Amino acid sequence: MKFTLVAVLAGLCAFALASPVYEEQQGGYHHYKVGGKDYLRQYKDVLTLFKYVHQPTHLQEHVTLAKEYNVHHNLADYT
Repeated sequence: MKFTLVAVLAGLCAFALASPVYEEQQGGYHHYKVGGKDYLRQYKDVLTLFKYVHQPTHLQEHVTLAKEYNVHHNLADYT
C-alpha cells in the first residue's frame, strides 16, 4: 500500500514538473504551409486512388491517367 502511494505521488510530481519540449527547426518553431487549390486537388486524387486498393478501378479518370501518365514529364512534381 505504501509503495502504491509513493509511486502515485512520484508520478504526480513528475507530471507537475513536466514542460513541453520545443524543437527548433529552420530558425523557429514548426512552420506549416497551407496548401492551395492545386495541392488539395492532387491530394484528393491520391486519396481516391487508395480508396479501394485491392479492386480494379472503373473510374474513367483513373484509367486515362494510368494510360497517359509519364514520370519523366512530371519530374518537377517530385521532391
